[in-house]
Amino acid sequence: MTGQELKAVFGRNVKERRKMKKYSQEDLAEAIDVSANTISGIEAGKKFVAADTLAALSEVFGTAAYELFKPKHVLPDDKEGLAERLSEEVANTLAKFIAG
Repeated sequence: MTGQELKAVFGRNVKERRKMKKYSQEDLAEAIDVSANTISGIEAGKKFVAADTLAALSEVFGTAAYELFKPKHVLPDDKEGLAERLSEEVANTLAKFIAG
């Protein structure tokens, strides 16, 4: 998974969870102390988040941060292999992001 694909998956998951909470982008932005433009950029897959914003999103959504990086749709014939590869790639990408 490329960095752009990771941002897109993350953005879709943020948007989905925001809508499940019935929050507008402005509501979510206020809840985690960022701008509505930041939320829009995240959901569009154009922006990524700092570690503190990731932690705030995780708290607001009541989920572990890594759950926000999981793709929702996996092809049935490659589910195990893809899930394993993605878990490893997500872990590596997060480690690089946290390391700076």
